[in-house]
Amino acid sequence: MTAATLCEAFQRTAAIDPDAIAVRTVGGTQTLTWRDYAQQVRQVAAGLAGLGVGRGDSVAPYAAAHGLSAATPAALADDPGVIAQIAAGVAEGNAKLSRVEQIKRFRVLPALWEPGGDEVTLTMKLKRRPIAEKYAEEIEGLYAHDPGPQVHQPRSAEDAAAAL
Repeated sequence: MTAATLCEAFQRTAAIDPDAIAVRTVGGTQTLTWRDYAQQVRQVAAGLAGLGVGRGDSVAPYAAAHGLSAATPAALADDPGVIAQIAAGVAEGNAKLSRVEQIKRFRVLPALWEPGGDEVTLTMKLKRRPIAEKYAEEIEGLYAHDPGPQVHQPRSAEDAAAAL
């Protein structure tokens, strides 16, 4: 299979066998099919588009459009508008999933995951062990009894807007 872009390769892979397992937890207790994975990717892409991020864009277009003082990943990770948009997108995606499959908490990391970097390969595959090691504290924070201000919960678009 040849594809011009990573996005195209992902879409083709998902279309070949949409009911095959695409993602499985380490213990195998939870799985995600290519169909569900592709649906979640579409929802994230729609959320990013709603933020004004287009193909090939990075943080600068959003920062400029929303008057952020710095066009950095850290500035976006702290921006209430970004958090609200992500929370609304996650809530929308959660509405289509069973409770056990839903995202309960999330955190926006102040870093970009670039191809060939610490977190993803050149072909954009997650480097799970390095991610788990590098972000162990952040991952633990998602499960803490008192998670702290950097950990967020999904909210409807209306609830997220009211919180601003």
